[in-house]
Amino acid sequence: MTAAERMPPATPPEHAARTEADRALREVIAGILPALPPQEVVHTRHLKDLGADSVDRVEIIAGVTARLGLDVPMGRFSDIPDIGALVGFLADCLDRSRRTA
Repeated sequence: MTAAERMPPATPPEHAARTEADRALREVIAGILPALPPQEVVHTRHLKDLGADSVDRVEIIAGVTARLGLDVPMGRFSDIPDIGALVGFLADCLDRSRRTA
């Protein structure tokens, strides 16, 4: 068996961006809502459901976009229904920023 055959398949870029966005979001949430158990951060819930007030939500969005190096207007986040959609949106923004860089 060659070295190439032993290597795991590469992660598709869209999955890599989604994983990176998810990890960054979870880290920022943990920093802003430290009492929140990590297992409560599930994709079907909204940040409000986790106890994040409006200031917390702005800080979470600002923190995760800064961590990912994204420049996205805050208004673009207002209609995102849940954490899963937020991760998807961040991953799409990350993919677009990498394609244009």
